[in-house]
Amino acid sequence: MKRARAAAALLPALLAAAALAAGCGFLDRPAVRVLFDFEKESDLDHVWWSCPDLYSLTTEHASSGERALRCDLGTGDYPGVRFRDLHSDWTGYDRLAFTIRQGSADTLTLVVRIDDADSGEDFHNRYNGRFPLPPGASEILVPLEEVRRAPKDRQLDLSRVERLVLFLYRPGRPPVLWIDHLRLEREEE
Repeated sequence: MKRARAAAALLPALLAAAALAAGCGFLDRPAVRVLFDFEKESDLDHVWWSCPDLYSLTTEHASSGERALRCDLGTGDYPGVRFRDLHSDWTGYDRLAFTIRQGSADTLTLVVRIDDADSGEDFHNRYNGRFPLPPGASEILVPLEEVRRAPKDRQLDLSRVERLVLFLYRPGRPPVLWIDHLRLEREEE
């Protein structure tokens, strides 16, 4: 009898939590939200172009579907690719994931930069994650809880993501990258 009363007392709280999750849209979101899969030419419209970098779709090294984004990058300390007009509400997901391949014989350092609407240009007011990038293909997983906690004096607002940049830290020579299947994922339960 006591268990039945305890369960009945918890029922309103459980229903409220479910209603809140449904109201926030978490329950109706797919387990995987593909941001860019680079299967159609219009996907190139989401790449922020800057000289002398060259971006193209290629069948080389596609990890999902038939094509990937090839990035022939110029020299410099931080060559990379910036995505624009991306889906800005990342709430309800646990990680950003993508496949990346680099053509160098050396291990490089990949930096993933994520900004929200309030990040500005301050290094300490955004997410800057570093990942070793050995020769060949790598699957990069960026925990969104780390992204949220990254700014020094606040939390990054995952409902207002405005910028995603993937760049290399001082690669030494002009790099070539292949990027594919850029997506948000929920942990499997």
